[in-house]
Amino acid sequence: MRSQHAPARLAFCAFHQPTVERWASSIYRTLSSSATHSILSKLTNFEQQGVPSGSGTIAGSSSFDLGRMHRLLAALGNPHKQWPVVHVAGSKGKGSTATMISSILRSSGYSVGLYTSPHLLSITERINVQGSPISRLAFEALETEHAALIAKQLEAEGGRLSHFEALTALAFRHFADRKVDAAVVETGMGGTLDATNVFDESTLAVAVITPLGYEHVDALGGTIESIAAAKAGIMKAGRPVVVAQQGHGRATETLQHAAHGLGCRLINAQDQVQVSSMGYTLLDQPSSTLLRSNIMLHFVGSKGEGGQSDAPSQQRDHRAAAADSRASLTEGFGGASLGQANRLAAMRDASIHRGSDACSGADEGSSRANASMANEAGHTDSSSSSNNSSGAHQLGPMQVALVGQHQETNVATAVASCLQLRSQGWAAITDAAVQDGLEAARLPGRLQVLRLSPPVPMGDLAGSSPNNQQVPASAPASKGPLLVLDGAHTRESAASLVTSIRSAFPARTHPLVLVVAMAEDKDARQVLAELRRLQPKAVIFTTVPIAGSYHRSAAPGALAAQWQAAGMLSAGDPSSRLRGCRELIQASLGAAYAKAKNELAGHTYPSQQQQEAGQAHLDGVLVVTGSLHTVAATQGIEEVAMLLARAQHHEQ
Repeated sequence: MRSQHAPARLAFCAFHQPTVERWASSIYRTLSSSATHSILSKLTNFEQQGVPSGSGTIAGSSSFDLGRMHRLLAALGNPHKQWPVVHVAGSKGKGSTATMISSILRSSGYSVGLYTSPHLLSITERINVQGSPISRLAFEALETEHAALIAKQLEAEGGRLSHFEALTALAFRHFADRKVDAAVVETGMGGTLDATNVFDESTLAVAVITPLGYEHVDALGGTIESIAAAKAGIMKAGRPVVVAQQGHGRATETLQHAAHGLGCRLINAQDQVQVSSMGYTLLDQPSSTLLRSNIMLHFVGSKGEGGQSDAPSQQRDHRAAAADSRASLTEGFGGASLGQANRLAAMRDASIHRGSDACSGADEGSSRANASMANEAGHTDSSSSSNNSSGAHQLGPMQVALVGQHQETNVATAVASCLQLRSQGWAAITDAAVQDGLEAARLPGRLQVLRLSPPVPMGDLAGSSPNNQQVPASAPASKGPLLVLDGAHTRESAASLVTSIRSAFPARTHPLVLVVAMAEDKDARQVLAELRRLQPKAVIFTTVPIAGSYHRSAAPGALAAQWQAAGMLSAGDPSSRLRGCRELIQASLGAAYAKAKNELAGHTYPSQQQQEAGQAHLDGVLVVTGSLHTVAATQGIEEVAMLLARAQHHEQ
């Protein structure tokens, strides 16, 4: 069934490049295609239906059973035992952190599988090898090949096999088929009973816990301690765990207790890596996201747990280093076919015999350095890193596309995780690879910034503002407003979004209009209380399907009521006190988007009288948020789809 928000057609205006047309057409097909009659479509989909209360805890679960996940994987040949894994859990930032780790490993020359959820436009986005999602044809072939086996397991499990369990198993099978060197796997919900939690101490290279907060509260036990305990379920006996800086002391205590009980070395990311912000850069060229964060990394006290730092000004070859590292892991062992215990043992041997210096040599198109030879000689380049007896040094400056204050925490966590891998013998993870990987990392829907087209005058008038102002056709030429897409759906993520937006786009020069659509099982009042601090000129509430269904979609009127309640409850907070903010409801996202652009035009384009008084055009900001499903639906709007198509064509 076609989404009511999908465009009836995609016009290509002056853009007729074949690659652009194919890309835009694929968006249309993704949003408008009917539900596939596949084996996956016959399985219980908790993303559509909602997760039962207590199902993510051992005491309260009747829906999730790791036993059936292990049985399914065994039937598929235990693909998850054929590669080392970095397992990532958390309440916020886990997708960004997993993406950055994967990007750093790819920049190091490793072949990497990445499994994340949810997706934006296509389920194929969840299964990624070497930075590219599995193709639709390959995904259908993978599903078809194993459909009979999944159907047999479904019957054996009494019909209780879930959509996420089967999809996860297929992803792991695909990674094994592609013979990846490693995989980075993001949990779906929680950790202890999550379908991804099938790795043991012989396969887990490092566990990673990102910041924890009140998400999936009912499913994970109702307290921050129970949420932390569920996330800690991905820890395995004796294996290291990297923990991001936490905002809840009780969560930190719970994680520390769990790590101690399992004999895990707990590494606080902020004790290894600190990130300093140097402001933002807004690109003036087509890009899938225009905003860049300028950062510097500070390595504190140790160069990656026994690893060698490298100065980015000298030559290096990540591919050669990775090939050398892989050879040391598999030489004489028959590679992955002998099981992960042998590969990890070989990896540790490689660390003993070779340290963590990478092979030297020039990489095509690269000017940064592998400094293993320089380190052996006791020399480094002080222009980008300063080294002392304690091993402290710095890396940068660099520009990253995953922006915002919260992403600085994610950067530190991702880098600390890679330093831990380096200490285990992943020799190709040089400082230069870290920088390359961070700069290359992309994840749509996380403070993603686009530039919309300016209004086109129609006759003498282009439209009218909420104050009955008119936008003259003679108004001076200017750029269109900025569009910010972000999937914030918790109080913490909304607070980070507000801070980041107003740091990059101050209210004085950037009037803002807000569009919000959410799932009904999120704490809308807390999220909206934070979003009020954006001081919007207007806020428009609407609805979008959640995981393809309106079953979990919050009603626009309910969101409007929560917005007003949040205002009353925070009446003493000047930052949430709004003046002249219009509160509107629209039945569809397409209507809300069009209304928001019209509202914003009235605040950014001066009238003739204001022009004569010297008032300049202001750079307006249209923010669409509340859910990644909201972001996905927005990317299907014709204008946005065309902008993304243009950006992809430009970046190729």
